[in-house]
Amino acid sequence: MKVKKIPYRLLSAFVAVCLLLSVSITSVLAQAAPPSITVSDASGSPGDQVDISVDAENISFTKGITVKFTFDASQFSCVESTVNPDLLGNGNLAKVDSSPEKDTVLFYFISSQGAAVGHLFTATFAIKDGAETTSITP
Repeated sequence: MKVKKIPYRLLSAFVAVCLLLSVSITSVLAQAAPPSITVSDASGSPGDQVDISVDAENISFTKGITVKFTFDASQFSCVESTVNPDLLGNGNLAKVDSSPEKDTVLFYFISSQGAAVGHLFTATFAIKDGAETTSITP
């Protein structure tokens, strides 16, 4: 049985194409969007209540997240905060801490096995009487 030899030029061209493809694939994977936390927009008038949604983006697997944001307590008060119930169970623990007297909302998520996350929590803010145009900063 005769073995057909591959010419060196053809082999060199094949190796060069494989190297180019591996560099291209690596650079495409490296350009994936980085993980981020987003806070929804809301607007209202003094006396109104507004909901702020806090979400994680581009996080397909994590064992823990902590989100802390502060706001001007002379303009707003956090009257309620609710964890996404889909984050609970299966070795996961999630909690959001806020109160009308504090100027901070603190959220944490811990997973013993790792989990995909999306929507984290919703916080309801009361806009105080006499409030001026201002913002809540994550």
